[in-house]
Amino acid sequence: MGRRLRGRAYARTMENRFRIDGHDLEVDARRSVVNVDVDGVLDATIAARRIPGEVSHWATVAPRLHFARVPLRFDGERLGATVDQEFLDSLLLEDGGVTFALSSRFDAFGTLTSHAGDRIRFTGRVETPWSDEPWRLDVACGFGGRRRAEI
Repeated sequence: MGRRLRGRAYARTMENRFRIDGHDLEVDARRSVVNVDVDGVLDATIAARRIPGEVSHWATVAPRLHFARVPLRFDGERLGATVDQEFLDSLLLEDGGVTFALSSRFDAFGTLTSHAGDRIRFTGRVETPWSDEPWRLDVACGFGGRRRAEI
């Protein structure tokens, strides 16, 4: 097993956001963590600070976006990365992916990018039983690099 780049999110940076249908729930930096191993495999949990208004009457825990064993393909020119979709498609369902958690877990679909090795951003959608339309997600979390990463 190789070394892991680990970083904690920092709460008050402009880059951190957890938006559902345009409503910013903010990122809970204490409950959010991002790990990228030396092979470029991402494991992360990004937690919202607040509960969405339409489910606040019954939800007791803010939503989270989980990334489990998501392989990244790095682009040396732009210092970014995208999901290695070919490798991800070869995984079994329980082996990895992106899920949205709010009382239950739901598969999330969209685009994940990593910028300069110290920020991830997911834009996409998730279908839930609480809304007729899929929720639009825009979640970003800064970690590592200038944010005092541990190696």
